Amino acid sequence: MNLYQIVFINSIILLAISCNKDVSGISDNFSTTSDITKTVCENPPVSSDYREYQHGIDFIQKNDSIYYLIWGSSGIYPSGAKSDGSWTHDVFFSVLNIHQPIVSAQLLISANEAQEPPSSAIADNGSIFITMEDGNIVQNGVGQRYAVYNIEMKPVKDYPNMIFDGGHSGHVAAV
Repeated sequence: MNLYQIVFINSIILLAISCNKDVSGISDNFSTTSDITKTVCENPPVSSDYREYQHGIDFIQKNDSIYYLIWGSSGIYPSGAKSDGSWTHDVFFSVLNIHQPIVSAQLLISANEAQEPPSSAIADNGSIFITMEDGNIVQNGVGQRYAVYNIEMKPVKDYPNMIFDGGHSGHVAAV
């Protein structure tokens, strides 16, 4: 199984989760996104902006066969925006073994308002940097915040750390 196939399968699993489907038995025998949608999600959620359900996803390598999947979602079973229109994303992660790619969502960052879309990268020393827009306790509508974790996803510099109050759409990369 190559990296593309693993990411594709996990996208299927996340789509299934967002449609409140049991992910056991989902196969990798899909060729297009429309196949996935028709098979997994008979009644997809209706929205003018689907990012309100899940927004942002990264796939970073821990070692030869283990990866981290990191994404923003309005819950393990995403519910979308609140009735007032505000988004409620938290940041989740899952440890993935490429030989048995199973998503097991674990809450990583949670606060009022939305923390999305997460952008993550891993440095050669194993430090994992995650940044996201954050609507929690800001003066200028939204802020750009971050957290740093070690290779085992234990906090080195725990959320919240402000990069810029009023900042948004920040991303991180490592080479």
